[in-house]
Amino acid sequence: MIVGEKCAANLGLTDGFRMAVRYPPSVPSDYRARLCVLGGRQLGQPPG
Repeated sequence: MIVGEKCAANLGLTDGFRMAVRYPPSVPSDYRARLCVLGGRQLGQPPG
């Protein structure tokens, strides 16, 4: 999460942002996770 905050700061997202952790489909040998930083516009509920 610290890396996500640094990425948001580097992108100039000073008015707020969201982070989403995504995992690939169920593949037993694939243990990678993706950290998505969302920002730059008004984010509502549901996200999209």
